Amino acid sequence: MAITIAGSGIVSANIADGTIVDADMALGLGLKLLSTQTISGNAASVIFTGLSSTYDHYMIFMDNVTGETDGAFLWGRASDDSGSSFEADAADYQYAYTQVSSGASLYTEHAEAADNATKFIFTPSGPGNAAGETLSGQIMLSQHDATGNRLHVALIGANWYGTANILITGRGGGSAFVAAGYDQFQLLMSTGGINGTFSIYGVTK
Repeated sequence: MAITIAGSGIVSANIADGTIVDADMALGLGLKLLSTQTISGNAASVIFTGLSSTYDHYMIFMDNVTGETDGAFLWGRASDDSGSSFEADAADYQYAYTQVSSGASLYTEHAEAADNATKFIFTPSGPGNAAGETLSGQIMLSQHDATGNRLHVALIGANWYGTANILITGRGGGSAFVAAGYDQFQLLMSTGGINGTFSIYGVTK
């Protein structure tokens, strides 16, 4: 097998029969960038479409995320009908999170142990809406296409909290209570619009 190098990245692999294939698929490099959205102007939400059985997992990378409203929480919801609706009933999700602050003034553990949540809550102390008060992190989606299993979501992130100049680090996760094939995922703020850069990657089989 011959490998072609361009710059610092592998761009193609020549298999024994002469077939040229995309390198990240041929060599199992893992993450494949599917799309990047840069959201500004306080959009109502950011939506990731086309989730399917092509990938076992999806990774969403978030950079410079802010909310229109100072300190608003980051929420997530899922759709199993191509975005006609996003599950938002009182028994649709379970979630839990932990946060620690750099000033040791904020420490929180929280869990929605019963199936009584209308959304995932990822950040209990949200980012500010001034320059530099941003949130960055990653969200992983698993079991999205398995109708016999429940969607799993996990997040790790960091943000500056409001105007208090306090760094918040947190991790959390949750599950959709209803087992279904979910094909879209939505991020939004608890109040007001959302801004930032969002890239979604498929994790190759």
